[in-house]
Amino acid sequence: MQSHTRCLRVLDDSAYNPIQIALLFGNADLTRLALFGIVRVAAEQRAVWVLDGGNSFDAYFVARLARGWGMAPEVVLSRIQLSRAFTCYQMSELITRRLGAAIHPSASATIACLDLLETFYDDDVALADAIRLVRTVAARLGDLAKRGNHILITAREPRAGLRERMVLLDLLKASAQQVERVDAPAPTSTARTVATQRQLVFARGDLVNGTNVTFVYASDFERANRAGEIQACFAARGSGSV
Repeated sequence: MQSHTRCLRVLDDSAYNPIQIALLFGNADLTRLALFGIVRVAAEQRAVWVLDGGNSFDAYFVARLARGWGMAPEVVLSRIQLSRAFTCYQMSELITRRLGAAIHPSASATIACLDLLETFYDDDVALADAIRLVRTVAARLGDLAKRGNHILITAREPRAGLRERMVLLDLLKASAQQVERVDAPAPTSTARTVATQRQLVFARGDLVNGTNVTFVYASDFERANRAGEIQACFAARGSGSV
């Protein structure tokens, strides 16, 4: 099983799930990966709280996944409570104040923080302020996890010119029970074609049952195709807020 698949299982609210906070980071399309887990949770008639710091939530992709799994897209989308943040101060406000107030205190919730650090990497924000805010956010997420909520975080590394902000990612790593790096496949000619088409390929059996999601990378594409075991999911970027 892929290690990032185990990380996605933080979204399972079972009492037997020991992971309360999981972090995915790397250069892969982590939002797309997280959306598989989010849709699976919504398909089980559970609400998902999504905080989007990179304007990356793709409603069209969610709708396509829902249709592929035999569900009505509007029903799945209605169970996803989406909030977008365009500054680090907005993201901090969402997590430290609004999220806790919105979640029922007697029931565990499923929370996904997409591109959590994107706004904190803004070089117009002083590094000291960004560190202070991330520490506050991480502490608040820790408090929510102790109350039985399950939290998935995705974050990319800072770009080359902002390497001093790697400390922000380190703070998130320290707050999570499980941390996994997920990188895109090597840029072979097949991989470039797949990336150009914005195509994600999955093993069909895992895709249908919605649990052990397994990437079939470019190197395995032809083998899986010959075996008739793949399903390609195409989507354009969505817009708007729930």
